Amino acid sequence: MLQRNAISPTRSAMPMVLGILAIVFAGFGLMGTGVAVLGPDEDMAKHQVTYEALGSYGTWVTVSALVSLGVFALHLTAGIFAVRYSRRAPTLLTAYGILALAFVILDVVLAVALSPFDLSSLRFDDIIGPRIGLDVLALPWPIVVLVLANLRRTREACTR
Repeated sequence: MLQRNAISPTRSAMPMVLGILAIVFAGFGLMGTGVAVLGPDEDMAKHQVTYEALGSYGTWVTVSALVSLGVFALHLTAGIFAVRYSRRAPTLLTAYGILALAFVILDVVLAVALSPFDLSSLRFDDIIGPRIGLDVLALPWPIVVLVLANLRRTREACTR
């Protein structure tokens, strides 16, 4: 006769998975910030454009780099808390998700609104287009974080 072992309930691995991915993606985000700030320099030189000539858009590039450093610091912190199954992890992950989505939307809107170039110009495609492309690539992850961090099993697993 087969004996059935009682399966003991284990806590969800979701916080650990989210935490590891958050830590990795926070690193990618920091690198992406560097690319967004320093990356256009070669294209700007090709088009003989300086940051001063970019006007308000140039200022936004600098401000957004500082803001994104804060968002990615929160992302990294939330990841560390999630790996440790901290009670605060779902809240921090949710805060990151909301801030990241708001920042991506704001960045796209301001990049287009503050652009000194015509939207159909090669300058726009070379200097501002890649930034918008990075924003689009970054969009799915905060949505995934918001969904998974707010699952009941994720919240119940975070008990420390």
